Amino acid sequence: MLTDDRVSWKQNSRGLILLLHGLHNHPSIWEGYIHALRSKKLQVDICAPAIPKAGDCGLKEAAKSVVEITKNYLQKNPGKPICLLGLSNGARIATYIDVQLRNTPVNIFVSTISGAHLRSKSTNFIAKVPLINRLYSKSIKKELAYKSETSKRLVDD
Repeated sequence: MLTDDRVSWKQNSRGLILLLHGLHNHPSIWEGYIHALRSKKLQVDICAPAIPKAGDCGLKEAAKSVVEITKNYLQKNPGKPICLLGLSNGARIATYIDVQLRNTPVNIFVSTISGAHLRSKSTNFIAKVPLINRLYSKSIKKELAYKSETSKRLVDD
Protein backbone atom coordinates (compact mmCIF):
# COMPACT_ATOMS: atom_id res chain seq x y z
CA MET A 1 0.00 0.00 0.00
CA LEU A 2 1.45 3.33 -1.04
CA THR A 3 -0.41 5.73 1.12
CA ASP A 4 -0.73 9.08 2.76
CA ASP A 5 -3.85 9.78 4.80
CA ARG A 6 -5.96 7.03 3.18
CA VAL A 7 -4.67 4.35 5.54
CA SER A 8 -6.79 1.33 6.43
CA TRP A 9 -5.37 -1.39 8.65
CA LYS A 10 -5.93 -5.16 8.48
CA GLN A 11 -8.02 -6.52 11.32
CA ASN A 12 -5.63 -9.43 11.86
CA SER A 13 -2.44 -7.39 11.51
CA ARG A 14 0.55 -8.71 13.45
CA GLY A 15 2.49 -5.46 13.04
CA LEU A 16 3.33 -2.54 10.81
CA ILE A 17 6.22 -2.04 8.42
CA LEU A 18 6.77 1.63 7.57
CA LEU A 19 9.05 2.30 4.60
CA LEU A 20 10.49 5.82 4.53
CA HIS A 21 12.07 7.17 1.34
CA GLY A 22 15.05 9.49 1.10
CA LEU A 23 15.49 13.14 0.20
CA HIS A 24 13.98 14.18 -3.16
CA ASN A 25 12.49 10.75 -3.58
CA HIS A 26 9.05 9.14 -3.67
CA PRO A 27 7.33 6.15 -2.00
CA SER A 28 7.32 4.34 -5.36
CA ILE A 29 10.96 3.36 -4.74
CA TRP A 30 9.56 0.74 -2.34
CA GLU A 31 7.19 -0.97 -4.82
CA GLY A 32 9.49 -3.96 -5.42
CA TYR A 33 9.99 -4.43 -1.67
CA ILE A 34 6.26 -4.14 -1.01
CA HIS A 35 5.55 -6.75 -3.67
CA ALA A 36 8.20 -9.09 -2.19
CA LEU A 37 6.82 -8.64 1.34
CA ARG A 38 3.25 -9.29 0.19
CA SER A 39 4.30 -12.42 -1.70
CA LYS A 40 5.44 -13.89 1.62
CA LYS A 41 1.83 -13.67 2.87
CA LEU A 42 2.89 -11.96 6.08
CA GLN A 43 0.01 -10.79 8.21
CA VAL A 44 1.42 -7.28 8.55
CA ASP A 45 0.40 -3.88 7.35
CA ILE A 46 2.84 -2.21 4.98
CA CYS A 47 2.86 1.54 4.52
CA ALA A 48 5.13 3.72 2.38
CA PRO A 49 3.99 7.29 3.01
CA ALA A 50 5.06 10.31 1.00
CA ILE A 51 7.35 12.51 3.06
CA PRO A 52 6.24 16.18 2.84
CA LYS A 53 8.20 18.24 0.29
CA ALA A 54 10.01 15.01 -0.66
CA GLY A 55 11.92 15.43 2.61
CA ASP A 56 13.37 18.83 1.69
CA CYS A 57 12.24 20.40 4.96
CA GLY A 58 13.07 20.33 8.64
CA LEU A 59 12.97 17.04 10.51
CA LYS A 60 9.82 17.83 12.51
CA GLU A 61 7.89 18.77 9.38
CA ALA A 62 9.17 15.73 7.48
CA ALA A 63 8.18 13.36 10.29
CA LYS A 64 4.82 14.90 11.23
CA SER A 65 2.57 12.86 8.91
CA VAL A 66 4.53 9.65 9.60
CA VAL A 67 4.16 10.17 13.36
CA GLU A 68 0.40 10.63 12.80
CA ILE A 69 0.21 7.41 10.75
CA THR A 70 2.17 5.58 13.45
CA LYS A 71 -0.06 6.89 16.25
CA ASN A 72 -3.17 5.99 14.23
CA TYR A 73 -1.86 2.44 13.85
CA LEU A 74 -1.04 2.18 17.55
CA GLN A 75 -4.49 3.44 18.50
CA LYS A 76 -6.18 0.78 16.36
CA ASN A 77 -3.62 -1.97 17.07
CA PRO A 78 -2.35 -1.49 20.64
CA GLY A 79 0.70 -3.54 21.53
CA LYS A 80 1.53 -4.52 17.95
CA PRO A 81 5.17 -3.96 16.88
CA ILE A 82 6.25 -1.40 14.32
CA CYS A 83 9.27 -1.71 12.04
CA LEU A 84 10.60 1.53 10.59
CA LEU A 85 12.86 1.14 7.58
CA GLY A 86 14.41 4.38 6.40
CA LEU A 87 16.59 5.07 3.41
CA SER A 88 19.04 8.01 3.69
CA ASN A 89 17.01 10.99 4.93
CA GLY A 90 14.22 8.48 5.67
CA ALA A 91 16.67 6.92 8.14
CA ARG A 92 16.88 10.23 10.00
CA ILE A 93 13.10 10.39 10.07
CA ALA A 94 12.84 6.79 11.34
CA THR A 95 15.32 7.56 14.12
CA TYR A 96 13.40 10.72 15.03
CA ILE A 97 10.12 8.79 15.24
CA ASP A 98 11.75 6.16 17.43
CA VAL A 99 12.91 8.92 19.80
CA GLN A 100 9.46 10.58 19.80
CA LEU A 101 7.64 7.34 20.65
CA ARG A 102 10.21 5.98 23.07
CA ASN A 103 7.94 6.50 26.10
CA THR A 104 4.93 4.74 24.58
CA PRO A 105 4.20 1.07 25.23
CA VAL A 106 5.16 -0.24 21.80
CA ASN A 107 7.98 -2.29 20.33
CA ILE A 108 9.63 -0.21 17.64
CA PHE A 109 12.36 -1.68 15.48
CA VAL A 110 14.43 0.68 13.36
CA SER A 111 16.58 -0.26 10.39
CA THR A 112 18.43 2.37 8.44
CA ILE A 113 20.09 2.27 5.04
CA SER A 114 22.76 4.91 4.42
CA GLY A 115 21.42 6.98 7.27
CA ALA A 116 22.00 10.70 7.08
CA HIS A 117 22.94 11.24 10.72
CA LEU A 118 26.15 13.20 11.43
CA ARG A 119 27.02 13.43 7.75
CA SER A 120 30.56 13.91 6.53
CA LYS A 121 32.76 16.96 6.13
CA SER A 122 32.12 16.79 2.38
CA THR A 123 28.50 17.85 3.07
CA ASN A 124 29.69 21.33 4.02
CA PHE A 125 31.85 21.51 0.90
CA ILE A 126 28.99 20.44 -1.37
CA ALA A 127 26.75 23.10 0.22
CA LYS A 128 29.14 25.75 -1.14
CA VAL A 129 28.69 24.65 -4.76
CA PRO A 130 26.16 27.18 -6.17
CA LEU A 131 24.07 24.81 -8.30
CA ILE A 132 23.79 22.14 -5.62
CA ASN A 133 23.21 24.78 -2.96
CA ARG A 134 20.05 25.93 -4.78
CA LEU A 135 18.56 22.43 -4.83
CA TYR A 136 17.83 22.24 -1.10
CA SER A 137 15.83 24.27 1.40
CA LYS A 138 17.57 26.26 4.13
CA SER A 139 16.22 24.01 6.88
CA ILE A 140 17.47 20.76 5.34
CA LYS A 141 20.90 22.27 4.58
CA LYS A 142 21.18 23.47 8.17
CA GLU A 143 20.12 20.13 9.64
CA LEU A 144 22.30 18.07 7.31
CA ALA A 145 25.43 20.17 7.83
CA TYR A 146 28.35 18.27 9.31
CA LYS A 147 27.73 17.75 13.04
CA SER A 148 24.71 20.06 13.10
CA GLU A 149 22.99 20.58 16.45
CA THR A 150 19.87 18.76 15.19
CA SER A 151 21.92 15.77 14.10
CA LYS A 152 23.97 15.63 17.31
CA ARG A 153 20.83 15.85 19.44
CA LEU A 154 19.12 13.09 17.44
CA VAL A 155 22.11 10.76 17.70
CA ASP A 156 22.47 11.50 21.43
CA ASP A 157 18.77 10.77 22.02
